[in-house]
Amino acid sequence: MGTDLTHLRSPTECMAGARGADASLPARLSGAAAALGCVAAFWAAGLLAPSSEGFGTHRQLGLPYCSFLARTGWPCPTCGLTTSMSAAARGRIAAAWAAQPFGVLVMAGIWAIGAAGAAQLATGRELLRRARPRVWWIWAGAGALLGGWAWKLAAGAISGRLPLR
Repeated sequence: MGTDLTHLRSPTECMAGARGADASLPARLSGAAAALGCVAAFWAAGLLAPSSEGFGTHRQLGLPYCSFLARTGWPCPTCGLTTSMSAAARGRIAAAWAAQPFGVLVMAGIWAIGAAGAAQLATGRELLRRARPRVWWIWAGAGALLGGWAWKLAAGAISGRLPLR
């Protein structure tokens, strides 16, 4: 008359089974999206021919000339960023660094996110969730951008290439 319930699984065991292969599909899809987005960014940057001046590559995208540079003879904080990313996508790291050091960091970040996305696609493990953006990333990014700008200004002034005449 007694009922033996020892063969039944606990709710925790049922949930663990439900999180198996089916639960990894969203992780794999988000990994694929991240990896493909990063490949697209590298591909787009590689399509552009980096300017030998160290700035102006963005003009190939139909964007206007930098008005800050035109007025002052000094590059703005983002001058050279497209050139840097284009050179980095082609493996020309020294030229990328000379154009705008922050572009090298951006491309390294894109590469790292793409690699994590590819790994997440392959394994189904939520690797990208661990690297959620935080507020301090904005401050670090702004500091790195301004640091790259300072480097570009100093290198240009020391070499005599800046200000433009």
